[in-house]
Amino acid sequence: MIRNLNQKSKAELYSAEAHFLKINKERIELTRQGLSERQARFIDLLPLLFHENNPELPGYINDDVPAGIVDYASEQAAIKAAKSFFNTYKPIRRARRIMDINGMYFMGSSGSIAYNSKSDFDVWLLHSISLDADVIDLIQQKAYAVEKWAEETLLLEVHFFIFSAEEFKQGKQQGLSSESSGSAQHYLLLDEFYRSSLLIAGKIPTWWLVPPENENDYENYIDDLSRNNKSSISDSIDFGAVADIPASEFFGAAVWQLYKSIHSPYKSLMKLLLMEVYASEYPSISLLSMMFKEAVYEGVENIDDLDPYLMMYKKVEEYLMIRNQRERLELFRQCFYVKINEPLSHEIKKKSWRRELFKQVVLDWGWTNQQFIQMDTQKNWQIDMISQQRNRLMNALTESYRFLSNFARQNTEVSRVSQTELNVLGRKLYAAFERRTGKIEIINRNNDASLNYSKLTIYQKSNSMGKDSWHMFQGHISLNDINETKPVKRAQNVMELLTWAFFNQIINSHSAISLINNDGLTVKELRQLLISLDEEFPTRKLPEADFNDLNQSAKIQHACVYINVGHVPKTRSNDNIKHISSTRDNVLSYGAQHNNLTHSFDLLICTTWEELLTFRFDGDDAFIQCICEYLNWVPPGETYGPPKLNAFSYSSSYGPAITKRIEEIIQDIVNVFYGKNSQENIRYLIQAEDCYYVLFNEDDHLHHKYIGSTAHLLRSLSKPNNKFSPVVFEHETHGDKLIQELFILNKPEKIQLFYFINNNMADIYIIDENASLFCQTIPFHDSEALINHFNLFFEATINRRVFLMLDIQSNIENIEVEFFQINYDKTKKIKINRINDEIESYGRGFFNIQVIGSPDDEHNSLSIFCEDHEFSYMEHGNNLFNVVAEYVINKRASGQKYPIYITDIDISKGLMGQVESSTLQTIHYLNYKKRIEDKLNQAIATY
Repeated sequence: MIRNLNQKSKAELYSAEAHFLKINKERIELTRQGLSERQARFIDLLPLLFHENNPELPGYINDDVPAGIVDYASEQAAIKAAKSFFNTYKPIRRARRIMDINGMYFMGSSGSIAYNSKSDFDVWLLHSISLDADVIDLIQQKAYAVEKWAEETLLLEVHFFIFSAEEFKQGKQQGLSSESSGSAQHYLLLDEFYRSSLLIAGKIPTWWLVPPENENDYENYIDDLSRNNKSSISDSIDFGAVADIPASEFFGAAVWQLYKSIHSPYKSLMKLLLMEVYASEYPSISLLSMMFKEAVYEGVENIDDLDPYLMMYKKVEEYLMIRNQRERLELFRQCFYVKINEPLSHEIKKKSWRRELFKQVVLDWGWTNQQFIQMDTQKNWQIDMISQQRNRLMNALTESYRFLSNFARQNTEVSRVSQTELNVLGRKLYAAFERRTGKIEIINRNNDASLNYSKLTIYQKSNSMGKDSWHMFQGHISLNDINETKPVKRAQNVMELLTWAFFNQIINSHSAISLINNDGLTVKELRQLLISLDEEFPTRKLPEADFNDLNQSAKIQHACVYINVGHVPKTRSNDNIKHISSTRDNVLSYGAQHNNLTHSFDLLICTTWEELLTFRFDGDDAFIQCICEYLNWVPPGETYGPPKLNAFSYSSSYGPAITKRIEEIIQDIVNVFYGKNSQENIRYLIQAEDCYYVLFNEDDHLHHKYIGSTAHLLRSLSKPNNKFSPVVFEHETHGDKLIQELFILNKPEKIQLFYFINNNMADIYIIDENASLFCQTIPFHDSEALINHFNLFFEATINRRVFLMLDIQSNIENIEVEFFQINYDKTKKIKINRINDEIESYGRGFFNIQVIGSPDDEHNSLSIFCEDHEFSYMEHGNNLFNVVAEYVINKRASGQKYPIYITDIDISKGLMGQVESSTLQTIHYLNYKKRIEDKLNQAIATY
């Protein structure tokens, strides 16, 4: 049963529709007046481009692209416009049976006081709900092509939004992008559409046919209307009603406008204030779209009274005046002034309806001519004025955001904003407004002002604690006047200062710079730094972060590093460096004195979240800290590392050689930790001066650790590892080249023994299955004896570990043993030869000595078996080792006192320093073996 509605007569509806169309036509004409004659033809041509699928017209993709606009016939104006652009154009005369496009609308400022030469066209293109995704994609391709043509040919910025009215009504509009607000504000977007849209071709909105008094019963009204007036409904597009806006949408709108405010603060503040007004009226909101409709139904004829932007201005102005918020009102007027973009500080010959109307609006503002001049000359504002205005805008934006977010929390429990979009918007705001150490604050983000001060002074100041800071002043300031002059900017280091000034359009390579400092920085170096910044960031703008960028963790978009800014490296004896080879010399440990030629690293990172960050690293480990910071933006182990890091150094003539070597080292480190050749648990060793550092991946994070001298390095390499942890040395590392060569041969699931015969001694190097290094020097008798006893020991320990581990670590049984002999040729070059093929020919008649237990065991359970004869601590006490030594010597036919070697150790739980059995590795057995052998051989020496 149909409810008793206040049904308008058919004549009244036609009258309202005619009035809407009359206003629509007048606003289209006003839009034309703001364009050149050639650009104005675009309005006539646009519907024809989508009504016909004509190869002669822009945007043609193929014959399969849907076309045909309902209720549109190619008007003479459209055909004339097409021929003016394309001489060969001929209209397609055959009638289309199916029309795939239901409507085309301009949305936004078109035909209003806010439309100006900088405005763009947002076009809503409504397709039939019956189209599938593939053909809709073809329409989108065509739209992109038309956008490109309009920009290149007519200098018009056009954006198409392609969807069906049915999907829109269900809230399925497209997700967040630079030109849409996603799910954040469906009804508010509809409110804006109804009051600002222009019908270019196709069906009228059904909303026009629903009288204001029936808005709250919208669905019932149009159902009833369709029964009594079917033609009107079928000839319209139903986007839905705007009567009831959910409270949560105001919060969504607030977040979205803050997102937009980063690049359009004036426009965003205006919209935020409107949302605030709406929220203050909730739940009985007087929407601008409804005010517009009421005026149309009441027969208001004056087009100025129906201007969507003037209606918005008057509504917000009234709200702020009632609350006596003069400062916010003043800022709102400034926003409106910027939006209209009609300079009123001086008269112009060419009059326009917009200018004359705007002059009437500002009469009530009480502005002086100086205020108009100030607003018209924003390009000439100084940085302090830009900063103050930015702070005012941000404070006002934040105030509105708080009001609306509090309102949303008080009035609804569930926000219509999707969590993904909220996360993205939150990240955008964090990246833009959050202050933190080293982050460059972009005040002149949109290059609104062309500052580029012609004269600047840069001053290095040291406090009583010896800590430096850097100050920038406009003009040439003498040292005597420094303390009385307010700086443009202060920073902790000079690169942070230069970067800030560069990206805020304050300084360039042509600026006249006075430098007052106490380090090695020169004006020449400053200019070279600025030139390199210009080459690295030619637009002086950060790439805008899009939805996909913000929907994942921040990554490096671009990066560069500056080495030794203001510092000329010297040797420890304070001598200048004579020559550096970029291909041979280790700039981190240069020459016989192992001088570190890198004093400082200034790292600049531009992120995918539209942030610019600076990091300063000083000292011997500056490079290590720098590379860890840089690489940790991409977790080690990923297929691709961060983008190439360009290095620069201008403090000395050998800066290029230093930067080339640093870039090579960085690339070497990237190759180690990223890509298909990277290995899990890898350790990268690098030397700075006489000290070593290790880089390693832990929990997808690159860490560094100070090791120290070569002796400390050997101790570090001898520590146990839970897993196979290969070692890579930076290839220009000084120190023990033999150790570096050994680790080059290292492989997983291998126990590798290397020995070097040095007269009657043998230097033993063993790298076990987890890449732990064991070093020992023992008396040398012959290779057969040496290899035999170690081979027996390795076989016994592997077999015993397989038994102890059971299924815990089954790959133990796959461990192989390799033996190598180390030699040096006449040029002292290291030669390493594998000798495993000879092992099978060696005899096995080695005297077996097995150790069970631990001498540190509180139960004194140590037993030593010589062949099958047992000697226990319980029996012999502290004399155990002497008894065993005597027994072994007596067993030898020669009776000689050469060393005793253990061939097997039986491990029990708690042995080896209470290490769990599952973590035992060969290095534990070797260390324990050496401890017992030392005690036995001490006993032999005293026998």
